[in-house]
Amino acid sequence: MKKTTKVFIVVMILITVCLFTVACKDGKSAYDIAVENGFSGTYQEWLDSLKGEVGDTGSEGDKGETGNPGEDGEDGENGTDGMSAYQIYCKYHPQYKGSEEDWINAYCDGSLQNSYNTKYNMIYTKATIPPVLSALYSIGNGYDTYALIERGKTYSGIADSDAGFVNVGFDPNKSETSFTRDNYADMLNKIKELNVFGNEKFIIYLRDADLYYGYLFVRDAGLTENQYEIVMCEDGTQLYNWFRATFINGKTASQDSDQPYDAFVEQATWANEYRQTVLDNKELEMYDLNCEWDFVIPATTLENVKLCMQDKEQLIGMLDSISVDGYKSKLINLLKGEEVDGYKLNVQSENISQLVSSLDSTKKQNYIELMYGDYYEDTYNTLTRTKLSDGVTTVPQKKLVFIGSKFNNYPKWASSDAYGIGGAKTVEDVPDNYAQLDQKYKHPLLFATQADYDSFISTFNSADSWATEPSQTQKDAIKVAAFNDYINYMFAFKYVYAMNRNKFDIIIKGHPAESIGGYDGWNNKYPLEGYYYAKLVNALLVNFHSNDSVGKFVSMIPYGTSAENLAYLALGDNLSIGGLSSSTYNGYDRSVDVRFILASIDTDITTSSLNLYGRYNDGSLVFHENGEKKITELINNGNLYKNLFEYYTAQSQTSYANMYKDLYENWLRVQCKLEGSDSLEGYGVDKQGFIIRPN
Repeated sequence: MKKTTKVFIVVMILITVCLFTVACKDGKSAYDIAVENGFSGTYQEWLDSLKGEVGDTGSEGDKGETGNPGEDGEDGENGTDGMSAYQIYCKYHPQYKGSEEDWINAYCDGSLQNSYNTKYNMIYTKATIPPVLSALYSIGNGYDTYALIERGKTYSGIADSDAGFVNVGFDPNKSETSFTRDNYADMLNKIKELNVFGNEKFIIYLRDADLYYGYLFVRDAGLTENQYEIVMCEDGTQLYNWFRATFINGKTASQDSDQPYDAFVEQATWANEYRQTVLDNKELEMYDLNCEWDFVIPATTLENVKLCMQDKEQLIGMLDSISVDGYKSKLINLLKGEEVDGYKLNVQSENISQLVSSLDSTKKQNYIELMYGDYYEDTYNTLTRTKLSDGVTTVPQKKLVFIGSKFNNYPKWASSDAYGIGGAKTVEDVPDNYAQLDQKYKHPLLFATQADYDSFISTFNSADSWATEPSQTQKDAIKVAAFNDYINYMFAFKYVYAMNRNKFDIIIKGHPAESIGGYDGWNNKYPLEGYYYAKLVNALLVNFHSNDSVGKFVSMIPYGTSAENLAYLALGDNLSIGGLSSSTYNGYDRSVDVRFILASIDTDITTSSLNLYGRYNDGSLVFHENGEKKITELINNGNLYKNLFEYYTAQSQTSYANMYKDLYENWLRVQCKLEGSDSLEGYGVDKQGFIIRPN
């Protein structure tokens, strides 16, 4: 028998005994009987002794029957429905306006997935060089391009070009000088239209100073950080001049005080803060923005911002010029692509020629067609002509393309009293009769013949030269102003022709903002006495190059074509360039000869205002003559006087030789700080404008 069973029987016997004892009033208790039988403990100890050891576990009994199921509990409250994939997408892509069915179809046909890799070029640029640079980068990357440019004639061939450019809303036959609110709205709406899924990426090209237009587009189109890049494109001399004014003038760079870098840090901080202001302030619009050049370089520290310029070395050269004891400003390190104090610039430096050279033959042809359009044939024929338009007069095979400017931007070598001639002061100085014209205007480089003057007067007096009939007061004032601009213009070309007539066929590349025949698009240029006389200027330009005894030898590449370096694509060694100071020279192929620069200054070719430092410093500012490489000549005031003195001496025109001899010697005395009685022996000026002093 198992131990457990035995214990149970003993306990039951004891309980029976106890009950029996209780039932018998006088009987002995079980405890008493235990004591009588030898138990010596207390009553409690006796009770505890009655508990046996734990027995072994018994075998498992049979399983009972399953009970009945309980009643169902009450239903819980309904949970919130989850968002569909379409709804989640729209939450994070608020620009998407399609229906759920449209979205599902886009997912199925792959267009949704493709949108993540879709990129567009959006060109919204002013001036001349920015649209040229924008076009080259856009054609180079091959993305679809949408353009709205200020100077429409820059893209003269946009309608017929295979470059993949779409005109968003400008006239390719005109050149304006500003953007309107409607222009901004047109480009903004185009971005919104193209931003179908909210994944598309936009490369927004702007003139360098117009950076914050880009942030207006980002703000108003609702673009996210990964949807855009803003590319600032150099606007020629402006960028370099402002860099000089902001980081160079009045500053030095030393170990103790790096003033250019300190100015940079200040401007970089401002650029970032202003960026946030534009993005946050919905009230700001295009005309409210700060569009200056002083922040352009610092702004390239911002995310998604890049500057494309042509001559970064020119900026470095400026900084080198203010170094003290060999210390190099940290701004130089930044321009060289290094990271400094957490700052890093995003600057790409390639000139127009390099960008053109990087295109394959098909893309290069697309670029030419975009730039020239219907002007291409005329331009090519002009650059390769062998005779004048008369079909008889032959011209030299070698071509000199003269880099011009606006009609009223030529050196004042004729109209200023300081240069030996002096302009008209009153309308009486511009008579209708050549016989009454002051003798000084019958200068060999001005109206040497009556026919030339009569041609000017007849053009001025022609009703076809005026948009509307001016008052007599207006006409008199305009006559004086137009005469002075005209003699400066003709002086420059007749000087160049006199010095080069036997060597070159001279062809002018005019300023695209003043396209011949498109004077109504000059945007109210040439105002005087409340009258705008752009049509007259247009007529005078055409007259000079058609009828003047010298001007007719100077042909014109059609104005408005921002060819920059395209003018010589088919000419090779037969082409040289020269002309007024301009950032244009930075865009030309370094293999093309630069013969001379005309500038009414007293300083040398490294003068910062000429924007030629980079090319002079790298040794590419040269030309070739008789197998010899020579440095480009600067025709400054001193060299002009010296050259004309030598020219008229050789021509045996004594009076003019003496006139320019006196001007040259007086100029030398001023530059060298010499008294009138001091000898000029050993003094002079070299062909680059540097003063020569005796050893």
